Amino acid sequence: MRPLDTKPDETDKRNSEGWSGFKTRSVIRPSSSATYSIDLKNRFVLVKFKGRVTFHDIEDYALTLRADPRFSPSLSEIVDLRDAEEVELSPEQAINLADRVDPFSLRSKRAFVAQSQAQSNACHFHRILRPEGNNIRVFFSIDEAQRWLGV
Repeated sequence: MRPLDTKPDETDKRNSEGWSGFKTRSVIRPSSSATYSIDLKNRFVLVKFKGRVTFHDIEDYALTLRADPRFSPSLSEIVDLRDAEEVELSPEQAINLADRVDPFSLRSKRAFVAQSQAQSNACHFHRILRPEGNNIRVFFSIDEAQRWLGV
């Protein structure tokens, strides 16, 4: 495993989806495409991926999240893929993510927000690979994902 550097915590400004008051942490490796926020009050993580997303980007996010003292595997998660241009995962990498890399409990609710059918298919594949896949859903809007999580 590679050690990761992160930017200091900073408060997000309100954005078009209405998210505010979160503490964010971004992986600062040049290839990283992930920025996440932890909302302890509502008990969920919001991660936003952008550009080209690879296995290593997702792995780095998971490792950074595990090292964050605010993180608990029991939190829920919203994975926002709307700014991701492509998600590059081989079948072997997808299995590795589901079996070894994923930092969340099998009981955690997970909402993936996709912008394309290809992204939706990749998210459904992850759901199939996780033993408690009924806690994982795919949406095409943040509002739907929030409603499903109850936040």
